[in-house]
Amino acid sequence: KFAVHIGGPFRSPWQVTQDVIKEDGVRGLWRGFGAHLIAFCPQAAIWWASYEQSKAFLAHRAPDAWRGTPVHLAAGVSAGVINAVVTNPLDTMKVRVQCKVGAGKTAMETITRMVQTEGANSLWKGLAPKIWMAVPVSALSSVCYELIMSLSKKRPPPAPSERKPS
Repeated sequence: KFAVHIGGPFRSPWQVTQDVIKEDGVRGLWRGFGAHLIAFCPQAAIWWASYEQSKAFLAHRAPDAWRGTPVHLAAGVSAGVINAVVTNPLDTMKVRVQCKVGAGKTAMETITRMVQTEGANSLWKGLAPKIWMAVPVSALSSVCYELIMSLSKKRPPPAPSERKPS
């Protein structure tokens, strides 16, 4: 990832690891970890909140034939788009810190530098590819989540009249 973002030839993950260690030492392998946490935590919270809100909104408005998986799929798509748009500035900052491209010493300094040097639109660089990636992943994740939740629910034991003879 490091070599690809910097523009150098990407040979293998092992070579990238060696390059990072040579340039920054072993600590370089964790460069941007704090920025990653700053970006990831809100992403998870925003995704779950927007998924549940979208699911509730759609479930009340969907025809009976569309309830269930189609609602979960649409809510997942909605959550993916909302999450991508809202959190893109944090994700852009994270990548810049990890790749040392226009990064400041702190997350806020990096965002400030981006806005001052490139304008506010720089916070939404890469939004289209992020949405294209997030939508299918989010849709599939939501359907799988709901399937696993339905399979894991305890079902009451069958009534005596419904039991098969042993």
